[in-house]
Amino acid sequence: MARLSTINYCTLPELKSQAVQLPYSGHRYSMVIVLPNDRIGLPQLIGALSVRTLLTLQKKLSPHEVELRLPKFELRTSYKLVDALKGLGLISIFSNRSDLSGISSYGKLKVSDVVHKAMVDVSEEGTVAAAVTEVKVVFESLSSPEALNVHVDHPFLFLISDTVQNRILFIGAVHRL
Repeated sequence: MARLSTINYCTLPELKSQAVQLPYSGHRYSMVIVLPNDRIGLPQLIGALSVRTLLTLQKKLSPHEVELRLPKFELRTSYKLVDALKGLGLISIFSNRSDLSGISSYGKLKVSDVVHKAMVDVSEEGTVAAAVTEVKVVFESLSSPEALNVHVDHPFLFLISDTVQNRILFIGAVHRL
């Protein structure tokens, strides 16, 4: 995807990166791309991240003319959660002594596995994330000789967030293009 648009942009000296925000239709949700200045800077960027940094990122973004080049990418992942849930104290539902009679009349049941799956698919047509309805990226094309160049041509971090509630819904990293 290559676009010349007015979009939110900022430099992040503390993370040695720059960021652009791509709003989705309705402007409630957006994708933020955080691109390290150094082509091999993604591990350092990830190591420097904190909840505070991520939550204040949106406040630093402001409108700029940006020539953005963003590759298509697709990520799929799954995580087994049984050990994590047991670590949080949720043990009984995995044992033979579990009582799940309130959700089924089938007799003795127990939970054997819990797997979380997530996917993000970004293309020229928009973004599909997990089971979320597809949303389209909105660009307002403008021509400007003073546009900033953001060419996403090396590993980067991305966030999909709810801009109204300032909540991160997805976070991921693309390690290979």
